[in-house]
Amino acid sequence: MSIITEFTIDSNEFVFGASMAKIPDTTIELERIVPTSDAVMPFFWVESDDFPRFESQVRDDLQ
Repeated sequence: MSIITEFTIDSNEFVFGASMAKIPDTTIELERIVPTSDAVMPFFWVESDDFPRFESQVRDDLQ
């Protein structure tokens, strides 16, 4: 049995939301959650018109 869910959340509720707000036309698709021994790790893809800028912005926002 499979369950597929599609939803949208407000950018200020998402850990990458600030970065996404600064880089237009960026989407993040969460594929699945991978359990690890100590945490849960999301498996996701990022699509952006300027991925290097998005990646740099995420690094800046997380510091």
